[in-house]
Amino acid sequence: MKKLKILFLGEYTYPIITGSSTHKVQVNLFDNLSQMGITSYFFEVCKTENKLSKIFGKIKLIKQINNSFVYTGGIIPFIFFIIFRINIIHFIVQRKYQLFFLPLVFLPWIKSFITLHDTLNFKKNPYFNKFPKSINFIKQFLVLFVSKILVYNELDKNYLPEIIKKKVILVKNGIHKIETNLAVKEKENYILFAGGTSLIKGYEIISQIAKSTNYKFIIAGVNKQGENIATENIQFIGLIPSDKMYDYIKKAKIVIIPSLYDTFSVLALESLYLGTPIIISQRCGISRYLKHLEDAIIVEPDDTKQIIKFIDLLFNDKDLYSKLYKNSSKLIEKFTWDIISKEYIEIYEK
Repeated sequence: MKKLKILFLGEYTYPIITGSSTHKVQVNLFDNLSQMGITSYFFEVCKTENKLSKIFGKIKLIKQINNSFVYTGGIIPFIFFIIFRINIIHFIVQRKYQLFFLPLVFLPWIKSFITLHDTLNFKKNPYFNKFPKSINFIKQFLVLFVSKILVYNELDKNYLPEIIKKKVILVKNGIHKIETNLAVKEKENYILFAGGTSLIKGYEIISQIAKSTNYKFIIAGVNKQGENIATENIQFIGLIPSDKMYDYIKKAKIVIIPSLYDTFSVLALESLYLGTPIIISQRCGISRYLKHLEDAIIVEPDDTKQIIKFIDLLFNDKDLYSKLYKNSSKLIEKFTWDIISKEYIEIYEK
């Protein structure tokens, strides 16, 4: 294949949620490929309420890394600017403005990719959610016509239409270097859960465990219920910046991720990086790379008795806790973005 020239479509400077894993993927992949000398362009729509500016406004350069560029501005001028400069287009997250880019999928010199960060808008997924019509159309259109579909979780293959499964490639998510002091003299006796009150992330499971035990739980994330969820052994800290979240992770005795469905779990990577053992659902995409009782505790999320048993074990078995702590630093080396970026290059070149 001729020299790679990639256009990423998503959001580079405007994460919807601070610390969002989908935003981290976009930024880290683009930055790493750029530093490796791959010519890359990243376009995000102009954040103005003026629709004319979004469609016809002047193109603006936001950032340059080597021979790679991040642009914003009018969609139509940018399409004319970029159309003959690229040979790959990657819809790395899906947004309304990408409707204008869908015709590029049919240009013969361009190969197209879509990353599905979840499959919640496909009816085969048991946790199916209604998405805005435009986003749903974009995803449904792209999975039919793009060259390749990238997913993180083996389960996601089963939730997609049979006709497109041959185009699906399983990819890893990655960890970026966390700028934080890793030194923790002594772990604090709390269990961290970062799913807010989301049922799919396992809030109801955490609530049941908290009622059945005396362990202290700290819950981070969005409170969708709009009510006070704090109890004697539950502290709710809400949605907090990444750097503060890292402090909670590294001081926690355990990070628990009992998701009913989680496409990967960057939180698991961050916990392993910061040396905090994890109890994680087997329905998380990352669990397929982990060994039970070697790298992490892997559980069936619906089995609260089993989860409580393993919490007790980690609090009382110092040898097991030490083994998980030590193994995490070796494991995390497989999930750095410099390694994962090379895997993406192989996918693009094929």
